[in-house]
Amino acid sequence: FHDLYDEAEVHFESNYTDPIFPVVWSNQFYLGKVVICTLGHNADSLTNPSVFNLIHQSLTWISSQISTPS
Repeated sequence: FHDLYDEAEVHFESNYTDPIFPVVWSNQFYLGKVVICTLGHNADSLTNPSVFNLIHQSLTWISSQISTPS
């Protein structure tokens, strides 16, 4: 993972697999933002307050403006 995404900020990792692999990470590419979240596989996962909060915070960060140097 880190060989491909050395600039990514890992927020959560899985200790289920070997090697340990990120399950939530974010990155900025030029003027764009990316959040990858592999948690939950169905609509029921959205009823979990922690998952819902993570998605909400991710959308808030993605929709915020990126500052560029003048």
